[in-house]
Amino acid sequence: MQRSGVFIDLISRNVWNLDNGDSYVMYFSFPLRNNGRVTNGCTYPGTSTIYGDAWYHGNLWAIVCKVSPTAIGVPSGGYTTRNLRIAGFYTPFYYLSSTEDDIVTYSYHFSSKITTVGYITDGFPN
Repeated sequence: MQRSGVFIDLISRNVWNLDNGDSYVMYFSFPLRNNGRVTNGCTYPGTSTIYGDAWYHGNLWAIVCKVSPTAIGVPSGGYTTRNLRIAGFYTPFYYLSSTEDDIVTYSYHFSSKITTVGYITDGFPN
């Protein structure tokens, strides 16, 4: 807890590819302890594949992944494969309650003006 520079791995749950220029937005139920841009902060877990920059919005408790240049593909394995890592994450300074372990996501497809919504629950809130 309270460690800087850790990352969060998740299943994006987008139903279409997020291409260059699209955005992936995550709203958290707890305050983020980072603010500003993390260059190349959106990647595929465990590889060198870069999806784009992560923009932390501390006051909004939101992170925006601006996709450029590599697309975020649809998660494989029946939506059970982690396909997105957010770098520069700080862990909260307290254990999350059951109402705080939810993340709401929005996949915005700029070219087609389509938005999809996802709900993610942290399986390991402590």
